[in-house]
Amino acid sequence: MDTNSTTNKILLSELDNLESEIESLRAFYNKAINESRPSEKDIIKSSEMWRAVFDGIKEPIFLLNPDGIILQANKASEITFNKKINNLVGLHCHKVVHKSDSHIENCPLIRMKVSRQRETMILKVDNKSFEIVVDPILDKSNEIIGIVHIIYDVTESLQKEENLKVSESQLQALINNSNESIWSMDSSYNLIICNDYFKQSYLAAYNVELKVGINLLDILSDELKAFWKSKYDATLEGRKTKFEFKETILGNTFYFDVFLNPIIYEEQIIGVTSLSIDITERKHAEQKLRESEDRYRDLIENSSDLICTHDLDGNLLSVNKAALNITGYSQEEVLKMNMRNILAPDYRRFFNAYLEKIKSLGHADGLMIVQTKSGERRIWEYHNTLRTDDISKPIVRGMTKDVTDLKHAEASLKELVNELTQSNEEKNKLFSIIAHDLRNPLHGFLSLTKIMSEEVGVFSQEELTKIGKEMYQTADNIGKLLKNLLEWAQMQKGAINFEPEHISLSDLIAENVISAINFGRQKNILVVNEITSPVHVYADGKMINSVLLNLLYNAVKFTPRGGTVTVKANEIQNQMVEIAISDSGIGIQNDIIDKLFKIGERTNRKGTEGELSTGLGLLLCKEFVEKNGGKIWAESEVGLGSTFYFTLPSCRE
Repeated sequence: MDTNSTTNKILLSELDNLESEIESLRAFYNKAINESRPSEKDIIKSSEMWRAVFDGIKEPIFLLNPDGIILQANKASEITFNKKINNLVGLHCHKVVHKSDSHIENCPLIRMKVSRQRETMILKVDNKSFEIVVDPILDKSNEIIGIVHIIYDVTESLQKEENLKVSESQLQALINNSNESIWSMDSSYNLIICNDYFKQSYLAAYNVELKVGINLLDILSDELKAFWKSKYDATLEGRKTKFEFKETILGNTFYFDVFLNPIIYEEQIIGVTSLSIDITERKHAEQKLRESEDRYRDLIENSSDLICTHDLDGNLLSVNKAALNITGYSQEEVLKMNMRNILAPDYRRFFNAYLEKIKSLGHADGLMIVQTKSGERRIWEYHNTLRTDDISKPIVRGMTKDVTDLKHAEASLKELVNELTQSNEEKNKLFSIIAHDLRNPLHGFLSLTKIMSEEVGVFSQEELTKIGKEMYQTADNIGKLLKNLLEWAQMQKGAINFEPEHISLSDLIAENVISAINFGRQKNILVVNEITSPVHVYADGKMINSVLLNLLYNAVKFTPRGGTVTVKANEIQNQMVEIAISDSGIGIQNDIIDKLFKIGERTNRKGTEGELSTGLGLLLCKEFVEKNGGKIWAESEVGLGSTFYFTLPSCRE
């Protein structure tokens, strides 16, 4: 909408209101003149009857005689010119308004005496602008018998008009600097404003030179007219409209994203503002990208190399035909598998180290032993890289060759065998430690049973009870050791099913705390569960149950009578839950803490009442926690107690 027009309408509206009031005054004077040809004194006297209306007008008004002498002034005049009304009366209007004894150039009073009708002018005084309006009061013979002189302060209105002109100029300059088409129209589809880019585009497309006021639909073909009318009409109903538009200009096809928004003035939709962005280059780039992707896909599918992608947990995301042919799996089967499941069982334990290398270095090269669907073992040489740019989640891209039948595979296999040999040596060392730890309690157990079988008659009931408790404790310790050993061995073989799911960790901890309370009752140990609100994790419930049981029993085992064991769980950063099991026990030396979770290191100690400990349970805890995507560590101070921490991925129910 033209803002100049709006401002003028407002001014005209105010003038109309004043004219209505002035017309009442004029009618009163005319009536008095027609009846009795009153004198100046009579006019002044009669004016008292409409003084209240006269003084209520906010603009300064003078009633003048035909020579321009002020006969009457309203309250607004008194305020504006800082003179009492009595001091204004009798002065010439020039003296008051212009502070001059003579007429100014283009004086409306002089022009009015000639034209016998309203005359106006704009007068600037002390950085202010005023509109002077002079109206004659005529008798029946068209002679001037009085003059109504009104002064409007139009400083603000004129400044607004000037500011508007500047704003419009700036707006036009701004939109002309855009390489996008910008235009606005009124509710009748007539052009209000547009930038040069839109004009040039329209001229090239339709051979029409745009001008303000032109109807944007009338210059289109019937088909285009119907299309654009539907879009404009939807916007004029109050909806923001976005669509893609294809146009042929000088034999070339162009594509545009078009955005239409309603123009709202005083809660009425009066037009549409429009923006059109040329997306031709983007469309061509997208087409080239699709063609490139098709060529890349053909290249991958027809490659003799094995190509795949997986995420940072090892879950397979894509594989090519060559990989499917060698492994024997279908596409549907593979995309439900983890890379770990394709590896040979005795090689799977190296997979975590491979993932860590990928995460830290961004690439990994080497050999892996896989097992096909039929059970055949094959050797793959891989060159895998981590990709993080321009994708929502990091992925690992794998380029692999099957080198099973190649000569140099023997040397690579030998290196792998050495790694396995070292691993077996570590296992043998562990088994040696376990055998040593089993031999002593078993020897004591056998000695007790031999004594009881040969000399049972010499023992009192109290002595038999004591021996029975010792035998039970020994058997219980051996049973726990064998259970941990069996679970650890199954874990190493990959025989334990890994079935992560959403579980209530708080409920699982509560169950194990009850078991720990029963276990600690004989040593009068207080086991406290400080978890007061539900905690959920994504993990294998059986594995985490084993971890909790091992850590709680260890805490009770190494805490003296009357001590305390506490369990806490808190959500930490990176969507993880941290579990802490603390005790007030004997503590652990620093040199032992460094060995707690290392295979083949002797860390076994007896509990505060001689309970058996091999350290195997902590190795099992480490395997289970890391399998579930967490970490485990310990902090301790000798004589004050220990805290074992581990983390698990959180989830919300």
